[in-house]
Amino acid sequence: MSGIPELLVGELLVGGVDTETLDPALRLAEPGADGEADTIELLLQTRDRQGTICTTKERVDPKKVGIIAVDCWHYHWCRTWRNRAGSLIPRFNYCINAARKLGMTLVFSPTNAMRDLHESPQRRATLALPNHPLPSLENFRAAALGAGAGGWPDPVGGALRYGMCECGYGDACFYHNNANNQNPDLEMAADDFIALTQEEAYNIFKERGITHILYMGFATNMCMWAKPTGMKYMRQFDFRCSFARDLTEAITGYVEESFSPTRGTLELIEQIERDLAPSIDMKQTMRRAGVWEGNPVLDFVHIAPWGRLFGGTPYPLPIQAELICRHVPDAELRYTLDGSDPTASSPHYQRPIKINETTLLKAAGFKGGTAVTRISEAQYWKYPPVPDPADVFVCDLKPISEAIGEIKSNSYAVKKAALFKQSVDGHVLTNRGRKFGHGIGVQAPSELVFALKPQYKRFVANVGVDDETMEWDNPDGMAQWPQWSRPFQGPTSYRICQIIFEVSIDGKVVHQTPPMFNGVSAWGIDVEIPAGAQLITLRVKDVDSRFTDAHGHGDWLDAGFCE
Repeated sequence: MSGIPELLVGELLVGGVDTETLDPALRLAEPGADGEADTIELLLQTRDRQGTICTTKERVDPKKVGIIAVDCWHYHWCRTWRNRAGSLIPRFNYCINAARKLGMTLVFSPTNAMRDLHESPQRRATLALPNHPLPSLENFRAAALGAGAGGWPDPVGGALRYGMCECGYGDACFYHNNANNQNPDLEMAADDFIALTQEEAYNIFKERGITHILYMGFATNMCMWAKPTGMKYMRQFDFRCSFARDLTEAITGYVEESFSPTRGTLELIEQIERDLAPSIDMKQTMRRAGVWEGNPVLDFVHIAPWGRLFGGTPYPLPIQAELICRHVPDAELRYTLDGSDPTASSPHYQRPIKINETTLLKAAGFKGGTAVTRISEAQYWKYPPVPDPADVFVCDLKPISEAIGEIKSNSYAVKKAALFKQSVDGHVLTNRGRKFGHGIGVQAPSELVFALKPQYKRFVANVGVDDETMEWDNPDGMAQWPQWSRPFQGPTSYRICQIIFEVSIDGKVVHQTPPMFNGVSAWGIDVEIPAGAQLITLRVKDVDSRFTDAHGHGDWLDAGFCE
């Protein structure tokens, strides 16, 4: 059971040819005169005003096709959306490797996520190209679409369900603009390019003789369309623009049992096909061109919400996890809740899964007893009760010792000691907008050791990432819209934290939190202190992660002892 509405599946997989109903601005040329030997067939899909699929064929020399991969970031503030987008990377890699075999030009455009790519050969190759003057837009064809002087509209109209978090009910992901780099699993070749501005992309395509641009990337309803290198702008320069509907993911929302992120993505694809640009199925295109071999297992079961902290006093709700497999819609979905890998005999997913305790969910798709997807994992952590107030705050005590970790390579952090009653950068201690007068701000990795007194019965604290991490961590960071197209002067990054808080008593770990991200509400700690205990150690450790910065900023908020 895929969980995708049957109507939507059918609309995406089946369609007839009806070029007469196409908007004139979207109508495609007749097959080229080069013959079929040096061309590939693009089966482009649009929709008429009633939503009926219209398809038309165009043959094109693949060497005249450029692919722009927009904003394939390795981080996003919404955990569910981050995992959904990241799950497409294996399919991305297979498709772009196939496209390279045909001679297509690959351009990566990770706007405001260029921290470690400034000196890459792909970036240097782009900057080395001569400038080609951008065409004047005075006679831009927007008027023919009835869009007026402002150009084509953005696909985020009022009729579209649009959300800022896809994790459903409960404590919504905190909105903060931090994108650190392009996904490290996305495979670039030596002769690919990295373009961040319209001018840069235009230079590449003019030098390569590109006439057609095929888009992939994120988000369908935002950056892929409206970023500087997006379809909205590049098609103004008379490139024939289309997008790969199987290589994109929208950001919409999640409402249990009524609206899923997958449904939102499919609705967005339909809307763009109707109003803005045609789409292709990249897998089908590459298979027809003879460069898609076999049936590689590339896809994941999508989970909503895809891992989160839940429960707690403000939102005492259980999780309802839904499973969908958009790319293998006829797969039989199986799952486990005990940490084991799913098999063909694991529980069969037929309805949303109720989760009310800390749980590791794994899911996979099967056909005839054989796995046809990769294994998806989602971890859910249930908030503990809010601890009692402390009688003695650790910020009023002097530690026996402090250990400060050395700065790792590829970090813009500097070595910092803990600050008492302040964040580690000297600000008011703040977590998710709530300010605290008592606590300690540290930079991971950090270790503070305090002596225990006989009257201390329990250690209590609220712990989390300080809100100061949601500010630029480099003065040369790229400003936000409308200045994306200005020259870049340096790294562009926010400090993205993923840290764990750990409490040890006399060398024994007695409590460890889940990984805590920017904007996540503080986690409560309440541990009993054994009689005769001598020392308590408070540690903050960075999670070994490929998409978060080392040296996260953690706060021990209202931390202290109950007598």
